[in-house]
Amino acid sequence: MSKINTKTIIQYVVPPIITLGLCFFLYRDMNWADVMDGLNSCSWWMLGLFILSEFIAMVIRALRWRMQLRPLGANPKFGVMCKSIFGTYAVNIVFPRLGEVWRCTYISRLTGISFSQAFGSVVADRMADMAVMGLLTLATFIGMGSAMSHFLTKTSIGPRLEGMIHSPWLWVAAAVMLAGGLLLLCLPKVRQFFLRVWNGFSAVFVMEGKWLWLLLVLGVWVAYFFSMYFSMLAYPPTADLGVKVAFVTFIFGTLAMVVPSTGGIGPWQVAVVLALNGLYGVPYTQALMLATINLTFTTLLIILLGIITFLFNPKKEKL
Repeated sequence: MSKINTKTIIQYVVPPIITLGLCFFLYRDMNWADVMDGLNSCSWWMLGLFILSEFIAMVIRALRWRMQLRPLGANPKFGVMCKSIFGTYAVNIVFPRLGEVWRCTYISRLTGISFSQAFGSVVADRMADMAVMGLLTLATFIGMGSAMSHFLTKTSIGPRLEGMIHSPWLWVAAAVMLAGGLLLLCLPKVRQFFLRVWNGFSAVFVMEGKWLWLLLVLGVWVAYFFSMYFSMLAYPPTADLGVKVAFVTFIFGTLAMVVPSTGGIGPWQVAVVLALNGLYGVPYTQALMLATINLTFTTLLIILLGIITFLFNPKKEKL
């Protein structure tokens, strides 16, 4: 009998487990009666545009990341890059936050660049997203003015955030983390790892086509906004709320994604309900139904693309 090693397990055991896990997390605790009632009232054309926008955002992510990998000596095919992004979202549904590790391992195996270099490029990738999210959030809070202040006070979120910022434990924790990080950097292997991470991160400063990369960064967020907007147009109770409400709801939902969860399930829905119900007076059940419909179709898309990625992923691809 041939020896079963870790590589064999990763190649032949993990993909089916992930596929079954994706299906499990999709169908557990689902109230089909409520979902079907909401779906029956929806515009399927708008739902189609919503799904298309989600798919386009993933494809743009793939194109953007490939640009960052080129200065590292890697130039994967378009299909390989798309599967790396599809797989990332799929793995995150079952194992939150491990999708990024999976895609770094996947690209490292296929291109020959080190895991740490791939990870550094992902850090730059995510920091670009955080910068855009920060600017959009700031613009939203400034534009909302007194309405946002009233909402934060009404829900007690504002006082709680202020209490957290002024808490001495927050600063103690930050100091401990900083000290621990400096001590780790004294270890040679840790320094080498972070140097390779920096090499992957800094590739964004030397790559060709920086303006195109910036357009792709913006394009990701434009596509995600339209996915929210089209989902609201699809559901009759929210179809007439307009672009501004869709944008604010989109920002709230985006901020909730930083909370560790399975595919955003839970925090994302809460954030969408807070925006629609707390700021604009949409009835709670209708706000929750919109969030459920949106998240259900997004999860279906991710599961479908994830299954395709793991089932049609040859042992070795020619790049």
